Amino acid sequence: MTKRPKTLPSVTPNAGVANAYRKELVGMVDDLHRHMATEVLRGMKNTGLAQDGPVDILNGIINRVANGLLSRLNRVAERMAERFTSSVMQNADVSLFASMREAGLTVKMTMTEEMADAYDAVRAENVALIKSIPEQYHRQVEVLVNESVARGRDLKYLADELHRRYGITRRRAEFIARDQNDKATSTLTAARQRQQGFTQGEWMHSHAGKEPRQSHVRANGKTFDLAKGMKIDGEYIMPGQLINCRCSWLPVIPDL
Repeated sequence: MTKRPKTLPSVTPNAGVANAYRKELVGMVDDLHRHMATEVLRGMKNTGLAQDGPVDILNGIINRVANGLLSRLNRVAERMAERFTSSVMQNADVSLFASMREAGLTVKMTMTEEMADAYDAVRAENVALIKSIPEQYHRQVEVLVNESVARGRDLKYLADELHRRYGITRRRAEFIARDQNDKATSTLTAARQRQQGFTQGEWMHSHAGKEPRQSHVRANGKTFDLAKGMKIDGEYIMPGQLINCRCSWLPVIPDL
């Protein structure tokens, strides 16, 4: 009978970190929608464009508002991504440090080149995602206004559609916060564990969700290389890296 390897507890995504990130992203979306909807609806009403006016006037309003907001939000994105990435790494480090000390293992938390690369990759991905939210919303509003004018829609229709698009954008921001918290925790935890000398992990299926990935269920309890991940469905992946994957892993204590 194969002896089960000794493991440490898994490092799980911190709900507080995800919630703080969600509030920041949603706040950005709220601010974006409030300014954009107010200016667009005022412009449409004042210029009488509900039926047959020149659409370029409205596009000018949209671009003026968007350019001002996007310039400011692009600067904010760097700071938001930095706070988020730092919080995720701190959570992962504190959790791993505590479990290693409990197991009597030596802990050396240093910023190696691999850790720095992982940190920078997570931060860069989140900067791009944060910037994509207002950019995508801007394009959607532009298309919506052009279609509304071309089809002779009234002001109420445009107001309702702007609110609907706002809801879609808000939900996307909430999803990004949750999904990135899972992915960032996986990426930074694996890099930190490798830096501490761990080479293998034991896959843990979350047993959450109504329609779990059966391949992830079958992976439960199997060991994998922390440098590559587990080969599932033809590709090497880490727990928590795919969309809506809530799986984690137990780091296998290396032979000393």
